[in-house]
Parts: sequence; structure tokens; C-alpha cells
Amino acid sequence: MRIRSLLSSLTLTAFLLAGLLIQFSPQDAAAQVKKGKRFSSKGNCLECHKEADFAGGTKHKPFAENKCLSCHKPHGIVGVLRLKDDIKTICLECHDQTALGLDRKILHKPVADGDCTVCHNPHAGEGKGILKEASPQLCYGCHDQSDFERVHKHKPLEKGCFSCHEIHGSDHKGLLVKDEKDLCRDCHDTRAAGFAKAHATPLIPPISPAC
Repeated sequence: MRIRSLLSSLTLTAFLLAGLLIQFSPQDAAAQVKKGKRFSSKGNCLECHKEADFAGGTKHKPFAENKCLSCHKPHGIVGVLRLKDDIKTICLECHDQTALGLDRKILHKPVADGDCTVCHNPHAGEGKGILKEASPQLCYGCHDQSDFERVHKHKPLEKGCFSCHEIHGSDHKGLLVKDEKDLCRDCHDTRAAGFAKAHATPLIPPISPAC
């Protein structure tokens, strides 16, 4: 009796598993077809993964062109995120390291850590650079927002952090876009009487008349 009961239970379990496989496995999804020890690399990922799940007005080019295997390895019926390589290596297959400023002296921490997805959405996002959020909200994900919400605010902050700071790397402290003295001169007239009065000691030497 025990053996018969055990066989019945095993048979029922097998039928249930078969039913689940049929229900959750798209029959035409070639990416799910196992060929020997490897999975097919010719399937359409969007047969299983819905494009609507990757919201954003600006799409990453490989995603827009349905070239998921530019970054991902295919997988079988058990879904698991498998990238071809580490994130930074994958990104640099298409994006130029020098153009991004990754060769500069000072690197933004997410860049130094090799994790581009701290700021960028790998599939789709809003605006230039498929950022997860616009500046300054994106920056507040790591930087304490209260430090930038005091009574008197630096005017360029209204235009976002990128008015003064580089995104990936810089040769200047604080990831500034240029030397701090030259940067301040872009907005402030260091020869004006008001500027001189506000600074007891000239933090920024005035530009000589010859210049």
C-alpha cells in the first residue's frame, strides 16, 4: 500500500510539474530552447520579457534595437540575470573611455567602482544619458540633500549640478569642470567693487587689464 501510494504521489507531482512548464513556457520562445549544454542565442527576448516593464522615453540603443545579447547571456526556463561581463567592461565596448573622462585624475565614485547603473538605467530612462532621475534629484541619492537646501543657495544650482561639476571624471578637485578660480570668473566679475568688498582677502586674483 505504501509503495502504491508513493507511486501515485510521484505521478501526480510529475503531471503538475508538466502543467506548470506548459503554462509558463512560451512554446515559440526560441531563447528557452535547450540545445545540448547551451541555450539558444537566437530567441526574441520580448516573447517573455515585456517591453512595457522597461519604462522610459529614451531607450538605450541595444535595447531599442532588441539586441539584448549585446549585454546579456541567454538563459533557459529558469530566469536568471546573466551579463556577458562586469558592467564597466560591457559599457566600454560601445562607449569611449577617454570621451567619457574616465582617464582623468579624479573619478566620480560610481565610476571608480565600475558601476554605471548607479546613475544610468541600462534599458530606458528619461532624458539625455538615460539617467535614472534628473539632476539634482539623482545626485541626492548619494549626497545629503539638506546640505543644498539652506537659506542662501548658489545660483547655478537652479540649473542642476552639472553647471559646475563633471559627471564621470575631472582633473580638478570636487569634479569641477575647470579650475575653481576660472570657474567662478565665468559668473562673477572679480574686478567689481562689490566682489572685492565681499571678500576680505582676494580669494580670486583679479584679471589684469591686459587680459
